[in-house]
Amino acid sequence: MGVRVTSKGQVTIPKAVRDALGLKPGDEVDFVRENGGYRVKRHFDEAAFDAAIREYAGTVDLGGMTVDEYIDDMRGH
Repeated sequence: MGVRVTSKGQVTIPKAVRDALGLKPGDEVDFVRENGGYRVKRHFDEAAFDAAIREYAGTVDLGGMTVDEYIDDMRGH
């Protein structure tokens, strides 16, 4: 599926791709270099995620883990 680049370097992400990624107006995307090309993915804001998890610290049973341990576990570290 091809798209045209404007003189300002902008492209319109096709609706099927926006729907598949769950993108809404105002969302951010990342371009990731991979296998000699690029792929587009939803932007993941780690700082916002960390803040959201910390907001609920003490209100959720983390199975004996600290918040930092839980965040690392969620990230697969």
